[in-house]
Amino acid sequence: MDLVIDSNILFAALLKESGTSDILFKHTLYAPEFIFEEFKKYNDYLKGKTKRTEEDFNELFDHILLQ
Repeated sequence: MDLVIDSNILFAALLKESGTSDILFKHTLYAPEFIFEEFKKYNDYLKGKTKRTEEDFNELFDHILLQ
């Protein structure tokens, strides 16, 4: 399944491990190009808020970049 996401959905999935994030990252994701600028802008903030390890956080975002 292909999914179109916005930054709020992506950031919420990166911050919290949940059924939604598990499902989300198993599909092909599409996002507006500016989402990567938003991520760079809020990267440190998001890493400070997440309960994920930095390695998990980076791995998930790399997964998105490679799609």
